[in-house]
Amino acid sequence: MESVLVEMGAATASDGPGESVVQLADESGRLFAVFEGVPAGTEWEVTEGYFEAADGVRIPDMTKVFACSFECRWTDLVVRLLGAVARNAETPMWVVDGNGVVWDPKRVDPQKIVL
Repeated sequence: MESVLVEMGAATASDGPGESVVQLADESGRLFAVFEGVPAGTEWEVTEGYFEAADGVRIPDMTKVFACSFECRWTDLVVRLLGAVARNAETPMWVVDGNGVVWDPKRVDPQKIVL
């Protein structure tokens, strides 16, 4: 994820192992930030949370995925950037939205995803 975003102009920072962040500002100055891993104490949300599959998605075994969190206010930016990352990823990717819906990052519906 980091290498694709950096190629798109993102900046990186790290406060140590497990503390990396990649931040990209689009042409309008809107920010997208992705963090290495999930905040300590919230791992259960990834492994045990309620999940619902978006159309055409088969939910993976969530106890075996590596998860990272992101922050962004604009669904169109999220859809564009995560789609770009997924198209260049060497491994399968999924996006879990705020309602526990698991999306194929190449097919996220910007009208339905909940940030």
